[in-house]
Amino acid sequence: MRRSMYDLYDDQQGLRASSSNFEDPYNLAPPGPYNLGLIDAQAQQTGIKIDYDPGTTTVGVQYQGGIILAADSRTTNGSYISSQSVKGVIEISDSMLATMAGRAADCTYWLRVLRRECRLQELRYKQTLSVTATSKIIFNICYRHRKRGLDLGVILAGHGGVKDELELYYVDSDGYRQKGKLFSVGSGSEVAYRILDAEYDWEMKDEVVHELVQRAIYSSALQDAISGGSVVVYQVTQLGWKMISETDCADLHEKYQGQMKGEDTDSDPSPPPSPSPPL
Repeated sequence: MRRSMYDLYDDQQGLRASSSNFEDPYNLAPPGPYNLGLIDAQAQQTGIKIDYDPGTTTVGVQYQGGIILAADSRTTNGSYISSQSVKGVIEISDSMLATMAGRAADCTYWLRVLRRECRLQELRYKQTLSVTATSKIIFNICYRHRKRGLDLGVILAGHGGVKDELELYYVDSDGYRQKGKLFSVGSGSEVAYRILDAEYDWEMKDEVVHELVQRAIYSSALQDAISGGSVVVYQVTQLGWKMISETDCADLHEKYQGQMKGEDTDSDPSPPPSPSPPL
């Protein structure tokens, strides 16, 4: 049977709707209906419960020598560890980095869109976007899709634009955007903040800051079951960004536990108890 032109038109419209992400990444194709409801129904039948609560820990610190970003490499689905080697720090451009926390699909997709916008800006105007402008792009995306299940928390660090100054921003899926000098995002951020707030100083040297953020991520992994893997540390300066180190949390555990044992050994021992008098 020969198909009419109306059938072909309907096919073209359906193809355009299902592939709209490629033409316009801001207008997402709608998800299938009742996806979570179907998952819950299957869980009741099979007895297999799937938990989609994510967890990770990321840190961003600005100081006199530049900006340090650090993140762990573990991703989880509830209590299930899905990967130990996820890249928590994403390269946006030659002068800008971003950390991702939240649902991996949301972070990966929207940071890819952000990277596309930064590259188009460079090609069109021969100038890089500032961190302020870049944070506004991801902020507008989050504000547009708020209350629709979007789950991400991003720390942006870098330089660009007319002023070309180093900047550090935090943006999340609730439509919150803040410029600052110290941020931590993720399930282990409370533990990281305790260490960072107590020891942060603007005049710190490079090695001290590297050690501080590494210890903050390690402490989060030690107390937060859904953070861990390895700790990667990046440094951002006016010359660009570079990776400083990538260390497994098991190696950091041996390092810091050894330091704690050494401190206990160096401390003054308590005096021995006096002998009891003879009966």
